[in-house]
Amino acid sequence: MTKKKETKLIKNLQLAMLEAGLNQTKLAKKLGLSVNSVSQWLSGKANPKISTLEDIAKITGKPVNYFFANSNNNTIGNNNSSSVQNMEIELMKKDIIILKKEVEILKAIIKK
Repeated sequence: MTKKKETKLIKNLQLAMLEAGLNQTKLAKKLGLSVNSVSQWLSGKANPKISTLEDIAKITGKPVNYFFANSNNNTIGNNNSSSVQNMEIELMKKDIIILKKEVEILKAIIKK
C-alpha cells in the first residue's frame, strides 16, 4: 500500500468538498468528469487542470487561491489549532460516511 501524498491542494480540496457537502461522486458529476478523476486528485496521483480547478472553486464557493493556501488560514474566524483539528475530525467523519456508502454500493453490486 502506498502512503497518500498529502499536499495543500489535497487537504484544501477535501475541506472545500466537506464544507460544500460534496463527496467524490457528487463533485465528479457536477464537473462532468469520472469519479476516478476526483479520486486521482485526492490520492495525489494527479492534479486537476487549472480550468477544472476554477470550476471546483465555483462549485464549492471558494476562490482558486484557497486550494493553495495553508489550511490553517482557511478556517474563518478562529484560526487556532483547535479549530483546524475540529475541521480535520469532521473531514475524517465525512470520509468514513462516504466509505460506508461505497461499501454498501459494492455489496449491492456483488449480490446482483
